[in-house]
Amino acid sequence: MIINLIRMKHLDICNTPLLGMPEHIGRLSSLEILTDFIVGKDQGEIIGELGGLVHLKGCLRISGLDNVASGAHASAANLSAKKHIDELVFGGSHI
Repeated sequence: MIINLIRMKHLDICNTPLLGMPEHIGRLSSLEILTDFIVGKDQGEIIGELGGLVHLKGCLRISGLDNVASGAHASAANLSAKKHIDELVFGGSHI
C-alpha cells in the first residue's frame, strides 16, 4: 500500500487514470512534491488529508473540487499554511 511509504518525498500522478486519492494519503508526512490531488466521487472528506502534508512545495493541482460538500473538510486542508507551494491550480473534475 502506498500509505506505508511514509518516507516518500515525490509523487507524480500526472496523466494517470486515478479517479481519487488513496485513503490516508495524509500519512505520507515526508511528501514534498505531489503533482495532483484528486478528490474522487463520494470522497469529499479526503481533501482534509492535505492538512497532514506540511512539507509540500512547488506546484499542486487540486481537481474534483465539485466533490467537496463541506467547508469544514476544505478548511482541514490548511492550504494557507503551505508556505512553499509556488503554484496552486484548482479544477472541477479530474481531466
